[in-house]
Parts: sequence; structure tokens; C-alpha cells
Amino acid sequence: MFQKKALMLVCFFVQILYISPLYLLPNQVNCLPIQNRNRNHDDFPKGLQWIPRKVTAFCETHTPQMILGNQTLTWVGKDGLVGPRPIPEIHKFQISLIRFDSTPWPVFLPYFAIHLSNRIHIRAGCRWDDLDSHYIWPSFTIKHIDPDWQVQLWYWENRQT
Repeated sequence: MFQKKALMLVCFFVQILYISPLYLLPNQVNCLPIQNRNRNHDDFPKGLQWIPRKVTAFCETHTPQMILGNQTLTWVGKDGLVGPRPIPEIHKFQISLIRFDSTPWPVFLPYFAIHLSNRIHIRAGCRWDDLDSHYIWPSFTIKHIDPDWQVQLWYWENRQT
């Protein structure tokens, strides 16, 4: 149990060190939907759930591109390109890259996600929120997914605006 928590913390801090120069950019809280602007990360591992969502949110127009994986769920991003959904179907995974243009140097942020047969979803890296078109960096989550998550996703996608 201790090894699992230690590994999660190491992954989290490696992500922060890798992309720490991006935290010098102006706050991009407007990327978040209004209901999430004052919320903390309840999707982070315990001990890190005090981190505000607005600290990890970034605006980017590029859709992530899957470089490896068998995921088939997709979504059209703001740039008109099709990218992989952040949560794959059961027994599927993805490794994606996101091109980050808000810096004077080229940066490609990684994202890994897998959905195991026991409905456990594991993700790490720069997560694209396909519905609200923003990114969360860093993101590391291990959680159980509701069996009817695809039905809930359909209702969310077809909500009245």
C-alpha cells in the first residue's frame, strides 16, 4: 500500500518538474466551466485533493493526437481535428501527445489512459477535457468507473445549453 502511494507521489512530482515553466504563464482560470472554478481536485489521490482546479487548468486549442493505443472513442476539438476521448472503453488504452503552443519553445505533453476489465480507470499526464475544451496538467487518477458511464456521457453531451 505504501509503495502504491509513493509511486503516485513520485509520478505527480515528476510531472510538475517536467512542465514547471508553464506555471509562470498567466492564470488561465477562464478555461474552466464556471461550476469548476472554485473546486478542488476530487479526482486526485488522497493527500493531493486540496489542489484547486484553477491552478492546473490551461487553455489550448489543439486536439490531442493518439500515438499508440486501441481506443476508438473520439471527439472533435476546437481546431476541428478528431482526438481520443480521455476515458477509453473497457479493455482499451491510449498514449497521446498534446502540442502546447503557449510557450516560446515547442512542448509536447504526454497523456496515458487505460480502462481495465474491473472498471478501474488509470490516467496520468496532460488530460484533455473534451466536453469543456480545456487541459489539466498534471493529472493522475486511479478510480472506479460507473458501469453506465457511457449512458451518462451521452446525456451530458446532449444537454441543453
